[in-house]
Amino acid sequence: MTQQNKTSLLIPPSFVRKLRDVPLVAGSLAELECKVSGSAPLTVAWSRDGHELKAGPACEISLSENSCRLRLRSVSAAEAGKYTCKASNAAGSSETAACVTVTEGPHFPEPLRPLQVTVGKTAQMSCRVQGTPDIAVSWFCGAGALRPSERCRMDFKNGLATLTLTQTGPEDRGEYTLRAENRVGQSQCSATLSVQGELSFLPLWFLYKLYFQYKALNHRLLETLQLKQNHFL
Repeated sequence: MTQQNKTSLLIPPSFVRKLRDVPLVAGSLAELECKVSGSAPLTVAWSRDGHELKAGPACEISLSENSCRLRLRSVSAAEAGKYTCKASNAAGSSETAACVTVTEGPHFPEPLRPLQVTVGKTAQMSCRVQGTPDIAVSWFCGAGALRPSERCRMDFKNGLATLTLTQTGPEDRGEYTLRAENRVGQSQCSATLSVQGELSFLPLWFLYKLYFQYKALNHRLLETLQLKQNHFL
């Protein structure tokens, strides 16, 4: 029998069970499996986005009883993509593909850093947040959640969370915490704000606040006196 006749008797590879899309959370184990039929010997190659994968400690590749398996330990967002399994023999080749998506909880490439400012100056703390959108951030001083005000501004844009405190005083000293959350989970980091010196003058905003509080109190006192006066009359 000629070589050509021998080849014609071989059965080319065909996947009887194809790969399926796999959604994963970062840090979990990824396992892709498919089953191929065809004449032996069969060889199998795996690739991600067109780049061949090699077996190693973090990447296990096996072929047993025509079942093709790929195991990835502790996946990250960098390992998301289109995975292809290609089976070949002397009669031809066939392939199957599927997408692996990886969602990540929020994390900080670099944590918040301690900050020291002089009393009356502006303090600004910022930290970059990474993870699968959408991410919500919140700030805390000690155990108390911060709220936007004239002196407190919180921004989160292009992955950068920023806290700005103007006209800082001794009461602003403490540990500040940035908390980030998404559908996968949450993470937080903290740093201390030190405010050096003591106030030698009262800020203008504080004087205005005292003025309006005094004015409102004085108005209520006048109303009370007027009521008492009318009662005696």
